[in-house]
Amino acid sequence: MHTPKLAVQADDLHAELKAALQRARRLGFDAVSVNATRGPVTMQQLDRSGQRHFRRFLGDLGLRPASLRGPAGGKSYADPHVGEQRLDSLRDVIRLAGALGVPVVSTAPGHMVAGDDNASDRILEVFHTIADEADHQGVHVAVETNGCEAAWLGQALRDIDCPFLGVCCDAGGMLERGDDPHHASRHMAGRVHLVRGRDAQPGTAQVAGAECAVGEGALDVPVFLADLLVAGFGGDIVLAREQGDRRAEDLVRARELFERELRMLRPE
Repeated sequence: MHTPKLAVQADDLHAELKAALQRARRLGFDAVSVNATRGPVTMQQLDRSGQRHFRRFLGDLGLRPASLRGPAGGKSYADPHVGEQRLDSLRDVIRLAGALGVPVVSTAPGHMVAGDDNASDRILEVFHTIADEADHQGVHVAVETNGCEAAWLGQALRDIDCPFLGVCCDAGGMLERGDDPHHASRHMAGRVHLVRGRDAQPGTAQVAGAECAVGEGALDVPVFLADLLVAGFGGDIVLAREQGDRRAEDLVRARELFERELRMLRPE
């Protein structure tokens, strides 16, 4: 079994992308995730020459592209006004990942209201479409546990049963809506393709909790990591910090904490 590796969400370093990537390396990270729905790393901005330049720039810095992040904030894929636009954007990100050789794309389904069967049915249709595109491009798509119940998401992906469609276990997102990320293996065993390492003060489906620095919320990192191994996960944990005034410092502390706990889990 592979031991999970650490990456950082470059956009959370709060700088222009080139500077953010350089800063990620200076801070001790060797893998990054990049938002590919806006800015310089999009299908619209990067032609083939640009794609080669981007890969070379990362290589010169000693950075590995762990994942691209597709649509995450805003309205859901089930929204009648923006859902199709959101899906088109994700298709572009998947194709860009294929061109760049990035193995995983993540996306959040958007906020889902419990009991809204029409929205759930529409999102299930979207998942089937995403699975087909991911399979065609040979790129894994990981749906974030952010805005929907982890148990529902795990069951939906088991029913679709596409090896290229899985879960991005967002620890902070789960805590914010009252889910427990420490027992992800119950719902997601064999389906976790990516992890977002965030912490939060717990909330509920009705009243969201608040993100905080790793170590200041309800996330028990050793228990979380041990459960991910039970779930068969050996991919990238993308450390993220979407809020706060000291994001770089918070991300470095998170890396140090995760590295220490991962060393404890590695076999001799």
